[in-house]
Amino acid sequence: MTGEAAGPGVLSGPTGGVSPTLVTPGELYRLTQVQSFNNLMTVINQFHLGRDGSGGTPGALCNDWVNNVVTTWKNNVTQYAIWSQVYVQMILPYESGIYALPLTGGGTVPFGNPLPPNAAGIITWRTELAGRRRRGRTYVAGCQWNTNQTTNFATWNSGGIAALTNIANAIFTRYQLGGNPGGYYLVVWSRREWADLPAADWPQAAAYVNRYSVQPYVGTMGSRRAGRGI
Repeated sequence: MTGEAAGPGVLSGPTGGVSPTLVTPGELYRLTQVQSFNNLMTVINQFHLGRDGSGGTPGALCNDWVNNVVTTWKNNVTQYAIWSQVYVQMILPYESGIYALPLTGGGTVPFGNPLPPNAAGIITWRTELAGRRRRGRTYVAGCQWNTNQTTNFATWNSGGIAALTNIANAIFTRYQLGGNPGGYYLVVWSRREWADLPAADWPQAAAYVNRYSVQPYVGTMGSRRAGRGI
């Protein structure tokens, strides 16, 4: 994910044991997950992952994501969220070809009433580095919209928080240092930091994600609360 504003959430994920200042990836990958909302609206989530040294491949990361993240994500959103594909490209130190896997099927939570397509749960990704450029966020579309998942149709109750946490934790625990055989780890990638750095220093624009939080309210793609980010 790219750097975004972020504020306090209601639930923090476990803290990783390695400072992001010690992580300087040799390779940077962009992973894109594509869904449709009830076949009416395209939903795109992007993540950035680093890898030490060299020798990784987009295909290995793409397959690892599909095998270890997608099922958990599907199990925590409604059937209105329909998967289309996941594709991965190495973007630094050079651009590789794109590896894509077509996907089918949707979430497994019974239809009920889903959130409107422009509304979503929000996961904030955090690092030990300060500033908006060093935080990221993911919007989770297709969450259930009824009293089983929300309390007042504006904030999440324990059921909604649990579903979002399940998704966040699947990503976080898999893509920590030592969390997967390929050595890929989740970072917040700041294009602004990258633009300010000499070309050879691009790894400094990647901050290692060492925790996450789930926002307590139902958000939209444009929502930013007064006095703080999300």
